[in-house]
Amino acid sequence: MSAAESNKTWSSVVSVAALGTSRVAHPFDTLWPDPSFALPGDTPETTLLRVAAASYLWRVCGSRVPPSSVAPPEAAPPVEEKLISEVAAWRMVRILNGDHRDLLLEWFGLAARSGKVLPPQWLPVVLDTLKPSELNEVAPVMGRRAIWLAARNPAWRLRDPSAMPSEELWANGTVAERVAALTALRAIDAGAARGWVERTWQVDPPEAREAFVRVMLSGISAADEAFLEAATRDKRKAVRLGAVECLARLPSSAHALRNLERVERLLALDPPGKTLLGKAKKRGLRVELPATLDEAAERDGIEESPPGRRGIGQRAWWLVQMVALVPPSHWTTRFECDAQVLIDAVADTDYAADLLSALSQAACRHADAPWIGALVKHALGSRRADSTWDEGGILQLICAVPLAGREPLLAQALESIDDATFPLALGLLNGSGVDWSPATTRRAFELLGARVREQSQWTPARNTLAEWGRRADVETAVTEIERVEQRCPDPSPWRTAVETLREIIEFRAAMRQELLT
Repeated sequence: MSAAESNKTWSSVVSVAALGTSRVAHPFDTLWPDPSFALPGDTPETTLLRVAAASYLWRVCGSRVPPSSVAPPEAAPPVEEKLISEVAAWRMVRILNGDHRDLLLEWFGLAARSGKVLPPQWLPVVLDTLKPSELNEVAPVMGRRAIWLAARNPAWRLRDPSAMPSEELWANGTVAERVAALTALRAIDAGAARGWVERTWQVDPPEAREAFVRVMLSGISAADEAFLEAATRDKRKAVRLGAVECLARLPSSAHALRNLERVERLLALDPPGKTLLGKAKKRGLRVELPATLDEAAERDGIEESPPGRRGIGQRAWWLVQMVALVPPSHWTTRFECDAQVLIDAVADTDYAADLLSALSQAACRHADAPWIGALVKHALGSRRADSTWDEGGILQLICAVPLAGREPLLAQALESIDDATFPLALGLLNGSGVDWSPATTRRAFELLGARVREQSQWTPARNTLAEWGRRADVETAVTEIERVEQRCPDPSPWRTAVETLREIIEFRAAMRQELLT
């Protein structure tokens, strides 16, 4: 029976069940996936139930073929010795059915830490429910039997983590499928991935070239420079800008050196004083705007006209673009100072907002943690004095650091926040995408405990507390939520949000108990 026939049969079974066997004169034997399964003497109701059960199993397991027509199937791998408990598996089913669905990857992460895999009876449930991108993330917890099983149903797209990306998919897939294959290969063999792109570049459509050149950011090295230099002459602007973005990550590339030659003479920092008093004096920064923009600079990605909404002069716009491409560590090395000294000097110039924006872009582009830390500190200190920094700008800086390095910056930011700036804390805590340390969790709940005493009807803050439950350190949060609830009056506009927060924390605590003990 084909998939189309199976779907048609299932629709017929559902129709008969909806109308009732007494109202439908239907030859039930035509509904069986295989007529030889029929049992004579059953009532119509029993027959329909058997048909429904057999049809469902047929849909899950796939079609049966005569043994003589194909080679014997490959035997399923043995079931792994360490299996996740049924209690934990049932909680996973609750999550799949929508009960805290956003905790699914955490559940699988905890399961991976346990070194156990799903019992085989749960594999079809997961394979049927998750998207291909989700399946590939949770593959280690599925075990070898899941890969064997998925190979027998085209609808179950589970990639073997040990298998190389498919070159056939690269050649014949959609743009999205080709990007996924290229990304996977780039992580394994950057040179081979570049070879894929080079072989099809001339015939690929513009939107594909744009997507592929941005994949090159992963694992970028000097070996990619020649290809990327050629891509800066592409007809499509987005492709050219993507190539420039890649080349800017290579400080020794010809592109980076050309840009540095243009911009270096435009900035000069006063030398440090030689006396003790002179060394304590703030150093001044002299800024010169570019006089012209030549064709070479435009080819290198420096745009002539600023965006209309930017509110910046044309020559200042040229300078901002050039500075944003330079690794910020270059300036501290050249001027023999730390990031804070240069930031203070920039803040005293007529171009403070524009240059701080450029330095922030550069720090994010190169994921320079010391520079980002200094910029976050400056942003938090000056946020009340001017409008150069907003919540989004500070959050962008923090998120430019790899996940492992974000938490210290988040903790640093929280120390500068009080009850008056609680909305900023909400934005940073919810948007950083990082799991909190015990110290950050305690500080966040301390701020929340002070806030829940108010009776205001300001709902945006309360509606974001669910994210706290997903990010907080569970062991610390179990204790801290008790203190928050004690401080929250009843009735209170915060009461429902706090109770929801408690429920998420307790759900996560139960997950850990079931999977890690």
